[in-house]
Amino acid sequence: PLLEPLLRLCSILAASGARYMCENLCLLGAVPAVALFASVTGVGSAVLLQVATFINTMCRAGPATLAMLVASDALPVLVKLVEPELPDRREQTMLAVDSIWCLFQMRSWRAPRSDFCRLLHANRAIERLARVLHMGRHLQGDDDGTKHDYMVSQAADMLLLFSHADETVARGMLAVLQDVVLALQEASRFAPQTVLTVLKCVRNLSMGPSAHVEALQRAGAVVTLVFLLDGVRDDAPFALEMRGQVLLSLYHLCKLNRLRQEQAVVCPPSRGIVPHLQDAVLRSTQLKHVALPMLCDIARASKRSRTELWKHSGAGFYVELLTQEAWRDDALEALAAWLADEPRKVEAVLEKPEGIKRLVEVLDTQTPATFENLLDSLRKILSASARINQALGESQFVPKLVQRLSHPTPVIRVTLLRMLTSIYEQHRAPKKLVVQYELMSVVERLIESDRAVLVKEVAGRLHKAFKASEYL
Repeated sequence: PLLEPLLRLCSILAASGARYMCENLCLLGAVPAVALFASVTGVGSAVLLQVATFINTMCRAGPATLAMLVASDALPVLVKLVEPELPDRREQTMLAVDSIWCLFQMRSWRAPRSDFCRLLHANRAIERLARVLHMGRHLQGDDDGTKHDYMVSQAADMLLLFSHADETVARGMLAVLQDVVLALQEASRFAPQTVLTVLKCVRNLSMGPSAHVEALQRAGAVVTLVFLLDGVRDDAPFALEMRGQVLLSLYHLCKLNRLRQEQAVVCPPSRGIVPHLQDAVLRSTQLKHVALPMLCDIARASKRSRTELWKHSGAGFYVELLTQEAWRDDALEALAAWLADEPRKVEAVLEKPEGIKRLVEVLDTQTPATFENLLDSLRKILSASARINQALGESQFVPKLVQRLSHPTPVIRVTLLRMLTSIYEQHRAPKKLVVQYELMSVVERLIESDRAVLVKEVAGRLHKAFKASEYL
């Protein structure tokens, strides 16, 4: 009967005295003596609450008492005091979580945070904190709702620290992914800041080795993240940050994996990731560098993914992106890949006047490295579609191509000549094409003056083709 009052007295002494009082209590061995009662079988909730109160007071007294508390092996006791499932131990859990958080907040430790992460992980702190996050869904509406929100926020912050600790600790996060993903599925029950923190956890894990990514997939992270995007309103707190974290996570999850990519694109009843990516490209310069590569990669994905992309005018969206020189390479490569797999669909978009105009403008690109990549995609388009080839041959594409034959890089000149050959071979009136743009004199000049052997060789073959057509 005297145990609870005695423990309360210890807590009062620690809380009412100056810092030296807490230090003296530590030196007298009060911490291990009090912590011992948390391990006694059959001890009631009131006693455990006093143990949690005393240790929390010590944790907040200063760096010296914190150091002595760690040295007295109180961490396992703190972790054991985290029992969110028991309604009569909520206050005890709040104090224990706050005490663990104090350890991470100390700036004077010489040991890095990763050491504490490993130590806490060894005592199964990750599982206990994940349970706090899990139970946070049911704590709304309580009288102590604000305190509970703060506790859940602290738990999420610590899980974030664990998620980018070393490999051993990060692996411990895989065991609690179900709780983490479940929190995102019921994001409306949590404070926006807490949701953002949990999203950062997922982002960190998605950047890890393949085992982390596969574990996230098994936990349903891909579909959950897409549904979460559907629910983020423009005027919601941290809306831009949340979208950024979701897109970064999906980028790492879907990269080089068609199955996960298809999960993100086709996940009814959600509209899927495509409209969100298009929106990010059009509206947000901060998210564009993540959204656009993801959007362009869908053109090389499964047929189901491309069908969904087509529903959202994906081919027309790519064509519009050609107006922006910085993104021409990605957009044109996507169009070339899609055209190779589904020519009729993409031809219908590219052969429109707007599409032909954008393809012609590609030859105006001035950045050397980008221009070389663009030519490769253009050459694939010319080879894949006779209709697009003929439409370009009857546009301003040919004079612009001839103009770029003065490019200083031999490889680019060779590619341009091969493209010209392709256009000539598919043209409805090849003789007229040669005369209209004086192509005979163009290739003769290259044969005579170009120093690159391969340029001379390709120009020579084209010259022979021109000559042969004169006799047909």
